[in-house]
Amino acid sequence: MEFNETTLRKIISRVLEEMEETSVPILYVVLTEAITYPLGLFESLYIQQDYKVVILYDECLDIEKNREIFPEKSNFTYVQQSSITEPPLGVFESLFPMFNKTLIAKTALGVGDTFATKWIEHCFEQGQKVSILKSGMQMLTGKEPAGYQRTFQKYVKTLADYEINIIDKMADMSFHKQAERKIITYQDVFNFQGSEIKLDRQDIITDLAKEKAQELGIIIKY
Repeated sequence: MEFNETTLRKIISRVLEEMEETSVPILYVVLTEAITYPLGLFESLYIQQDYKVVILYDECLDIEKNREIFPEKSNFTYVQQSSITEPPLGVFESLFPMFNKTLIAKTALGVGDTFATKWIEHCFEQGQKVSILKSGMQMLTGKEPAGYQRTFQKYVKTLADYEINIIDKMADMSFHKQAERKIITYQDVFNFQGSEIKLDRQDIITDLAKEKAQELGIIIKY
């Protein structure tokens, strides 16, 4: 088979594209229960351009509204947990937006009897990072017996010992920290105290954030 210069250029271009595609880090967002704050979380994930986002959802969850607002694209996809036959390899990080008390206990004790706990075990085995949104962690009411509270706090401390990151916001994810650009979301504008938001040229502000800024009379300045 003969290759002319045009054909060779196309082949080389395709190979380079595939190499670049495989080098992109992946963030797996593991949904274990319904999310009560989908807008801010999904918005920040949807607009970023530094990594690929894979939403791993349980089949019992209704995510159609999320799909309508944030449809699939090249770097943002939805995958049903039951369709995962083999754990992923390569560079990736996992985020748990919701983490109830049962998951806290099972993870601390190494009980791998659910998709979520088995996923975490695989992350540990591959040396990959796991993060939990602090606002999504189910904590104690303070009415539990003292012994129960002490044991539960030990479980939470064990998660830290396992080097699981308990983060306050998406910007605390290591993928975000590696990127120089800032991502301004609807929630950022909603919570902003002031009349002007100053951004650098490489920063990103979502359409929802722009609309909210206009509604609140906040000036976006580059």
